Amino acid sequence: MRAWSLLLAAAAVAAISGCHQKPAAQSQPPLTQASASANAATAIRQQLVERNYGQAAQLAATAVASDPNNPELHYLHAQAEGYLGNAGNAVAALQKAVVAGLADPLGAFSNPAFDSIRDDGVFQEALGRLSPSAVSVTQARKHDGSSTRAGDVEIRESGGRETVRAGDVQLGGDQ
Repeated sequence: MRAWSLLLAAAAVAAISGCHQKPAAQSQPPLTQASASANAATAIRQQLVERNYGQAAQLAATAVASDPNNPELHYLHAQAEGYLGNAGNAVAALQKAVVAGLADPLGAFSNPAFDSIRDDGVFQEALGRLSPSAVSVTQARKHDGSSTRAGDVEIRESGGRETVRAGDVQLGGDQ
């Protein structure tokens, strides 16, 4: 009988001490692909704002390798490459953004990030695949000696929509 009492007491002590164990340290849940991509996009945008275009391009290249179906990351990569003057890389990233589902591809090509490569043949060819009329407007400007510069106003018609662009401000079309 005494052995049963000791066994019962030991079981009670074990049960009670088990209740007071510290919970296992909870680790942070892993980031979802969407939140990791959103964090990457924020970091890339920050580098673009700070004009660290090389760093932005590196961050974007890493981010698109992790999330190759994200049009925003490809578009940010294209912008960084455009600011660096790398027409081939910028166009390749723009094309990947379009394939991945970029909402307004034609509008994307008018981003100021591409001003330094806008007249490049690779850029013009890619733009022409999206909208032949946009290329003809650009080529007409080349022939008449004019070009869009900071402070200029540009009016573009594409797909029955008019877009007015003055510097970084764009009215009409899909914004």
